[in-house]
Amino acid sequence: MSQYLNALLTLVDEAEHRPLRAEEAGVLRDQLRSLEANRRQVSGLLASLQSARQEVELLAKVAGPLIGGGGEDALRAVLAAARPDPARRQGGAARRSTGRP
Repeated sequence: MSQYLNALLTLVDEAEHRPLRAEEAGVLRDQLRSLEANRRQVSGLLASLQSARQEVELLAKVAGPLIGGGGEDALRAVLAAARPDPARRQGGAARRSTGRP
């Protein structure tokens, strides 16, 4: 977890034991709004990626036979390369668990 999220969680934890000062509440509110904006942006990017992926898959189905031989295989290789790396999504945890550097 990032230092940023840890700091927000610490502030929330403190709020369980004492009332937040107005300044702390304002910071927390601003940061939570920022997190929500980032979440919406990432959600939009993921939707765009999925749409592009579907278009490429359709292209592979339609153009593959027209290209002949290895055309469809080449398009599938492009799709495989475009897949998100699970290690990046999990902050490197997948790389560590598989023993790869």
